[in-house]
Amino acid sequence: MTQRTLWLLLLLPLVFSEVSFAEETGKVTLPLSMWQAMRDRLEAAQKPETAPVAVSAIERQIEGSFRKGLFSGTLTYRFAVEDTRGHVRVPVLDAGAAMGEVALDGKTTSLLAEGGMYTVGVDQPGVHELRARFFWGREQDRFARLLSFSLPPAGVTRVSVLIPESDIEAKLARGAIISADPAPGGTRVEGALDASGRMSLSWNRKITHRSREKVQTEFREQVLLTLQEAMVDGLAVFDVDVLQGELDRLELVVPEGLDVVSVDGGAVLQWAVESGAASSPAANGTRLNVLLRYLVERHMRFSVRFQFQTEEGKPLALRLPLPPPEATFTGNLGILAPAGYNVQVAERDAEVQELAQRELPPELTDLTQSPLLLGFAFSKPPRLSLSVTRNQDVTLLSTVIDELEASSVLIEDGTEITKLKLRVRNNRRQYLTVRLPEGAVLTHSQLEGRPVRPAVTGSGAEEALLFPLRQSEKVGRHQTRLHVVRPDETLSEIANFYFGNPNEFNRILEGNRDQLSSADGLYVGQQLRIPASTDVNVEESNFVIELAYRRERPALGSFGRRELLLPSLDVEAQKAVWHLYLPEHLEALSFDANLAQYSHVRYDHFRRVRDFLYRALFERNAFAGGGYVSVLKLRKDLYYSESGRQASSEVVLSSFPLVGERYRFRRALLGREVPRIRVTYADQAFGTAARWLSLLLPLALGLLLLHGRRSLGRFVGAGAVLLLLLFAGYYFNGVHRRILWGVDLALLLSLLWMRGRPFWQGLRRIAWEPWRVVEIVTLRNLAFLVGCCVILWFVLLFPLLLSSTAAVALYLWWRRKERLRRQEVAHA
Repeated sequence: MTQRTLWLLLLLPLVFSEVSFAEETGKVTLPLSMWQAMRDRLEAAQKPETAPVAVSAIERQIEGSFRKGLFSGTLTYRFAVEDTRGHVRVPVLDAGAAMGEVALDGKTTSLLAEGGMYTVGVDQPGVHELRARFFWGREQDRFARLLSFSLPPAGVTRVSVLIPESDIEAKLARGAIISADPAPGGTRVEGALDASGRMSLSWNRKITHRSREKVQTEFREQVLLTLQEAMVDGLAVFDVDVLQGELDRLELVVPEGLDVVSVDGGAVLQWAVESGAASSPAANGTRLNVLLRYLVERHMRFSVRFQFQTEEGKPLALRLPLPPPEATFTGNLGILAPAGYNVQVAERDAEVQELAQRELPPELTDLTQSPLLLGFAFSKPPRLSLSVTRNQDVTLLSTVIDELEASSVLIEDGTEITKLKLRVRNNRRQYLTVRLPEGAVLTHSQLEGRPVRPAVTGSGAEEALLFPLRQSEKVGRHQTRLHVVRPDETLSEIANFYFGNPNEFNRILEGNRDQLSSADGLYVGQQLRIPASTDVNVEESNFVIELAYRRERPALGSFGRRELLLPSLDVEAQKAVWHLYLPEHLEALSFDANLAQYSHVRYDHFRRVRDFLYRALFERNAFAGGGYVSVLKLRKDLYYSESGRQASSEVVLSSFPLVGERYRFRRALLGREVPRIRVTYADQAFGTAARWLSLLLPLALGLLLLHGRRSLGRFVGAGAVLLLLLFAGYYFNGVHRRILWGVDLALLLSLLWMRGRPFWQGLRRIAWEPWRVVEIVTLRNLAFLVGCCVILWFVLLFPLLLSSTAAVALYLWWRRKERLRRQEVAHA
């Protein structure tokens, strides 16, 4: 609604109310301009509408030709205009067209674009004829086979279009095709549009189309063949250069037995495989017809995927689609095969050249990310056959134990208690066969933390336990698993269960920030999301089987040897870790095992001397502060805690004390070998005796050699005793340092023996006459005191080696000084 109309509606009530109010109250005064405008609106509204000018179409015709997306045509339009008053605009054509020459009744005129249509102006009524030259679309190499534009609604419009293609099927969406006959330069399509004026002409070439124009082409072909079990998959990429003429279709030669799967390319419209006579006598047989979306004058690229079957035990004759015989071409061929195949060239023509790896063209290697096994170059249809043999397959494990963890405790009465934890990945098996050592009795068994009762098969020495296995889950990179927290569980234990590394607990913590603020926020029954590993696309989870058994053996004596065995498994283990706990009063002398010992390792004598020198010269005692916590005490507390849980009817596997000295063993790629440890032990009383002897014997020998009569026999005896002590030091810890302590003590006693009487006499004199202490406070005595402090500092800093070295040096210096003093006295 315009502003003037709004004013008119607002003033109408005042006009009509003026009459009534004038009768009752008098008159209403209005501005003259408003009154005049109001009268003009009323008069204009009362005038009758003029009837529209009648324009009727008599005849309309479009004739032209289509080339590469551009339509050049002529519009002939006869129409009649009824009696008119003044100038009339008649719509004639879609405003999207580019106009050329326009004539109305034989006189040149112009068109005006109005409302999406070109219109022509007419001043006189009567019959008029318009002829207009126009262009629609744009000429380009890639175009759609479609001609679509709009005409004003009128009667039937005759259409005649020359399309520069042969053997086509045309369709007129809003009309009818009258004829589509061959004509010079292509096909003349004639039809009639309905009264709507919507021009929509489309066409496609017939599949049986054959080009009559001579075309010269050059092909470059890259072929990749992938050998499969009973099939060969192929990919052929063609680069076509048009040297003469235009291409609207391609015809390839297809060998017998080759199945075309797909043909892809930006210019490919449709394709079909046909049999029969081809356009060339040399191309008789099966052919692949490829129709193009547009005419190709320069270059095009397309690909063909194909396959053909193979016969086992026979040479593999290679097949591939080829360009027509009249075309020149070059090509390269690459062979891919699985790792289990052995591929050799059985037969090839002289024209087929085998390529080395460095000679393979990048156009061929870019077709795959895998390295090519063989490569060939050819310029004629290749005759090539391969000898393909399959290597023997490697048997893959369907079930594997990722990690075997065992803890064994030897008790004084000879009882052997062992706990076993197996991390298993399983795909097919239903049971795990476990053969316990002779005399062992199963006490507990769990699967994923739940009690399980294994079945028993066989009897006697052949008796075995069958543990049920479940299927391992396959978890993708973006999938998660749920874990329900059990009593006394920690994030490190959960991370060790799923990732095999307790230090990976941060991954679980980060994935559950909505319910965990720290690693201490776990509670029983909590559901945690376990993220999958990021370095694999699909992760196969493992599950845990736990079992414990007891084995009664003869009691452990003060000295002896004991052999321990783990159960025999029918599944290969990738990694084994075994912890052995001996009673506190026993000391392990040596181990013989098929696992590697990595704690309390006893090396050969030369390495022990090297380690001793390193510790004596470079190692320091470190104290980090805080209270000292005994690991043995922690193990006992753990045992008492689990004993309480067992008393409350909870199932626990650590139902034995992990106390005593721990010795650790491990091995990678254990396979199905049964882990075995043979330990030689002795009571600690033997070690205590050996350590006292290692202190007293060097002391006695040192005093004997320093103050007794020196002879060769005494030196030989001292050396033999020293070798015996060193041999004992291989089995008992602390022997070597006590040997040095004995030597140090012997030197110290020798010094006291030599200077003891004057020293004690001086102290006695100072005690009775204290003022004489001033007499000994001299510069020489102070320097001597500083030297003694330095030596004492070295003794405290290097308690093993340098203490003995300093004591020997001090003793030799003191002996030299005494010898000089005696010589002076004798000379005087």
